[in-house]
Parts: sequence; structure tokens; C-alpha cells
Amino acid sequence: MAENQATSTDVLFAIELNNQDQPDLIVSDVGANTFGKVIELDPNYFSLGNGPQLGQYAAANEAVIAESPDDGEVGGAAPINFLFDLTTGKSTQFNGYNNGPFGAGDVNGLATDPNTGVTATDTELNAQVEFYDMASQTAITAVQLPCTSDTSQLDSGTTIAVDPVNQLFLVNEPSNACTGSGGAIVVYDESGNYVETIGGFQFASNVIISPAPALNPSKRMGWVFGGPSGSVDQLQQFYY
Repeated sequence: MAENQATSTDVLFAIELNNQDQPDLIVSDVGANTFGKVIELDPNYFSLGNGPQLGQYAAANEAVIAESPDDGEVGGAAPINFLFDLTTGKSTQFNGYNNGPFGAGDVNGLATDPNTGVTATDTELNAQVEFYDMASQTAITAVQLPCTSDTSQLDSGTTIAVDPVNQLFLVNEPSNACTGSGGAIVVYDESGNYVETIGGFQFASNVIISPAPALNPSKRMGWVFGGPSGSVDQLQQFYY
């Protein structure tokens, strides 16, 4: 499900397990407990191997998906950014950044500001964070995570949270490249400017990937799964 606190309408990415793993986008009015349009996706682009990451540009009634068309192959093709109209199902697309000697690889995380449409992604092979203006379908900038190079695969970011009130993105970095111990959350504004690094996290290790932080933007407060035991049965609070 896309992160969206702006409207009661949400979009979900789903796989039809009993229909040859057909990928879909499903529109739901959570407040009314109803489901709307189902958008069938091309499995050549949106299989789980492509690593599709989902966001929601609520002001334009669009879903945002970024994925790797060749399953994150080393030296492979650039990630592709898609926009889907949640009323008609029609889509547009444009290529993303593919920096570094090995390229971007998989898209590890994505978040979209529901009001401005600015989207942040992070990619596996080059430890970078990319920023896009989905309203104009143009790239803004790509930046290197602190203390990394464009070959620092093991220090790449994962999930991303968006604070649409303060127009910030918070990137989970399971391995803090600057300290060599624990994890960090790296904060950027919507122009791709570095704001701060918050260290001292022990993100949950007993899951495939730790979820993005849950945020209370009005108090600039958040929570992540983790804590001393590195388990999903604990929450760690932070301020940014």
C-alpha cells in the first residue's frame, strides 16, 4: 500500500496468486471501506523480480511506481518511473538516474509527497538517493548517501518515508556508512539537499526488509521497528 495521509483513497499493489501472478493496482476508499478500479499491470515490467516500489501522488489522483526493467542487473538498464491515472488506468513513464560504474540496480525504496508529487527513490548498487518531479516528469537530482561512493552497495538505503508537512524525505540506511555500526535515518528536503543524519538505530533484522518510519509530521517525530534486540516487537522513537 502506498503511504498517503492526504486523502481517504489509497492504492495498493497486489499479485493474483491464482492467476499466474498477475500484478495489479487496486484503488480503495479506506474511509468508506470500498474498492474501486482495478488496474492490470504488465507482468513484463511489474513482476516481483522487477522490484516495483509504490507511491501515491494524491493531488493528481495518480499512482507512482519505480522499478528495474532487468531485475537490477549489474550494468543494466536505468530504472523506469511510471505514473498511473487512478481513474482511467492510463500510464506514462520516463527513465530514472542510472549512475555509477555498475548502474543503479534495483530500486530499494520510494516515497511520494502526495501534494507536490516530488518523489524520492534509493537504489541498490550505487547507494544513491534520487529525486524526481512527477508533475513535470523530470529529474531533480541524485545524491550520494553520506560517507558512501557509487559502488557502496552494502551501504545503500532501503525504505523511505515522506513528511509532506515539512517537505522532507527520511531514508532508512540499515548500515550507517559514517560510523560503521548500527543503522541511520538520513533526512533530505525535496530539492535533494542533505538535512541531517540520525544514528543509533538497530533496525529490525527478523524481517525481509524493515518498514519505513512512521511519522507524526506536526511534531517532527517518528518511530521505527527496532530497539536493542533488533526485533519487530519493539519500537524506537526519534525526532528530526
